[in-house]
Amino acid sequence: MAVAAIESGRRWVGREVVPEIFEIACNRIKAAEADQHRAFNER
Repeated sequence: MAVAAIESGRRWVGREVVPEIFEIACNRIKAAEADQHRAFNER
């Protein structure tokens, strides 16, 4: 959900209790944020 929120410019709150899943989520979120920054800078 966080990635979808980032892609649509919305706020989000996340929570994960499993450390392995948390790391995966962090990596996906960082990648989505980087994509958004690149898209913004290309305008």
